[in-house]
Amino acid sequence: MEQEVHDKYNYTVAGIAHELYPADICFCVLWCHGDEQISVMPERPFSGEWGIPKSISHSLMDDVSLPEKIDMIWLSVVERKYYTIEAEIPSEKLNSIFRNTEQPISMIVVGMAPYGGVALWAMSESKSYLIGWFHGQETYITLEDFLQEDTTLTLEKLCDYYISNNTQAKKNMETRGLPSRNIFDKYMQQYIYKYVILLEKWDEKKEKWTRYEDEAEPQFDYMEEVLYDGSYDKRHDSGLLKYHEAGKPKKISMRWHIGRKEYTAYIWFEEEKTRNIYEKFYGADTDTMSDFVIRIDAEKHRYELLLNRYGIKEPHIIPQSAYQMIVFKNKFEDYRSDNYEQEQGAWIW
Repeated sequence: MEQEVHDKYNYTVAGIAHELYPADICFCVLWCHGDEQISVMPERPFSGEWGIPKSISHSLMDDVSLPEKIDMIWLSVVERKYYTIEAEIPSEKLNSIFRNTEQPISMIVVGMAPYGGVALWAMSESKSYLIGWFHGQETYITLEDFLQEDTTLTLEKLCDYYISNNTQAKKNMETRGLPSRNIFDKYMQQYIYKYVILLEKWDEKKEKWTRYEDEAEPQFDYMEEVLYDGSYDKRHDSGLLKYHEAGKPKKISMRWHIGRKEYTAYIWFEEEKTRNIYEKFYGADTDTMSDFVIRIDAEKHRYELLLNRYGIKEPHIIPQSAYQMIVFKNKFEDYRSDNYEQEQGAWIW
């Protein structure tokens, strides 16, 4: 019988929890082929932008096979509850990404969410891939076992300490309390769509979009995205303009030219409003191929976002209340939406 080949790679591992919902781990082991194991080191607590670790747990590891299982016990701080998971990792998907990506994958990231949610990403410098979304089970261990040391702390005091030292988490708990049980399931929901960038002209008299004629036609350069499922794509290979499976957009940037004039746009999406739009548009058919259309007439400061798919009479226009937008012309601000309130320099990703 032919022996299965297990390729070796150079990568590191890290953990993360959403900045509003910090977490800590008792242990997290990624089991590889032949009982080889990699541990995610504790961080007290994990907290940051979902999907993007602040620091790595190991220096680069050489010639390591890819993980096949995850085994973990962790603490959801805002819930004050422990969770455990033992799950198979989608090896075929993970192997395909490592083998076929143009830029080497340098990191595997484990994300911890409230109510036992666990995400796994593979990350390169310019793109990250969602490998899987899992659900652990609530469990019970003593605080001494969790911290693996004698302590006079209680679970309540430990969680209070973590929350009080996280300004965003503290404010969120005081104003909103615990998140809804399915909030991260909604964060991680995948859809099939492509971006369609239409650089056109807005005819105010006829109230319609028209193409450029007998003029210097705008040239689209590239776009980048960060998604609510914690993944991102900052490659400039036109992959976002092809149908692909992805979460809902969180941030988008794009650049285009009109003659010698260079335009750069940045868009931030409000999660709840965007989620409601997607759920209404897709319904139960989340695997329906759709277009995320962005229409642009930069010279008239006219911008329009909409969702469209074949078979429907009218596309679904995304209201401006669901996103904020700022545009630069030759590196000087040229336009900002009426509801724009991002911090200074927010467009520097």
